[in-house]
Amino acid sequence: MDDLVWQQVTNHSGLPLVVVASARLARIFQGLSRNRLLLGEPIATDAHLLPEHELPALVAPVCAAARAARIARDVDAFLEARDHGLGAGDLSDVARAAVAGRVATLLIEKDRFEPGRLDPITGAISGDGPPVADLSRGGGGPAATTDDLFGAVAETVLLHGGGIVALDRLAMPTESGVAAIYRY
Repeated sequence: MDDLVWQQVTNHSGLPLVVVASARLARIFQGLSRNRLLLGEPIATDAHLLPEHELPALVAPVCAAARAARIARDVDAFLEARDHGLGAGDLSDVARAAVAGRVATLLIEKDRFEPGRLDPITGAISGDGPPVADLSRGGGGPAATTDDLFGAVAETVLLHGGGIVALDRLAMPTESGVAAIYRY
């Protein structure tokens, strides 16, 4: 059953899996499962007896706990990497490393806008006019009409096969709004 779930569901979607089943069946499945996307504690209830619209509310706390744990691991990994010269929180350093393909994981402050441009060859960054007073994108549109350095760095990291984790401002381990864990 575990192989079937992996092949038909999680391998194709890449989404996490939460077991919703009777306590006995959930324990058996979790004990046998090798699915790396299986999250936390199962929800011990018979899914067939639940109205479909109630399922998201039951699963949300499990997903939230898994995300919080991942963020804590990523922040700890950044702090350790930075201490060993394998990470940086300065936007200029991160931009150059991103262009060089050195960023394995980029922690980035969500909804933050940093005006300017990224040179895709050298990784040099340049400002673009006076600083914008509102650096958020909360109003439904961009905070300014300039290029977004955070977006450019994130795209570059993705193009080189790195991962991106968007964090709330309070969860960021740096004031700059970016933190990179280097590959080497």
